[in-house]
Amino acid sequence: MVVKMMRWPPWPPISTKKFEVVIVVGRLEGLDKTQFEGERRAVVEVKWKGQKGKALGSLRRSVKRNFTKEGGISDDGVVELQEEFRSLCSFSGYKEGMFYPWELSFTVFDAENKGLRNRVGVYGSASLNLAQYASVSEEKELALNIPLNVLVVSSESKPSLSVCTAYV
Repeated sequence: MVVKMMRWPPWPPISTKKFEVVIVVGRLEGLDKTQFEGERRAVVEVKWKGQKGKALGSLRRSVKRNFTKEGGISDDGVVELQEEFRSLCSFSGYKEGMFYPWELSFTVFDAENKGLRNRVGVYGSASLNLAQYASVSEEKELALNIPLNVLVVSSESKPSLSVCTAYV
């Protein structure tokens, strides 16, 4: 008589939750006006990068990009944007309420238009791990103030990006 044994993997099954994530890019604060040329206008690019290092996922992650409209920089270094972006995000994890990192990055550009030639320079960038807030802020809106990593070191300004997130 032959008995066939079933082998179970040593790791627990991966749980997955899908949310429609709503990001509202509110305002940029503390910008150094001397770093921006011409009319002093700024644009924010939002990159939805996704999960890093999924063992069984594809090797190439798809990246979704959104751009805000150009916003004028006021004399006190503030740009009001108030733009909303949505994306369907799938969070997976090994425990209930614990998810693998899900990356979202922000890049601030100096948008200067010179006739036929458009010149865009990067001012700074920031990143956010959406998985940290997925279990905490279900069905709630969460306001975050993210510090920008500025490429050119300025005197005393510490620029930041105000963002609201909601998981629906």
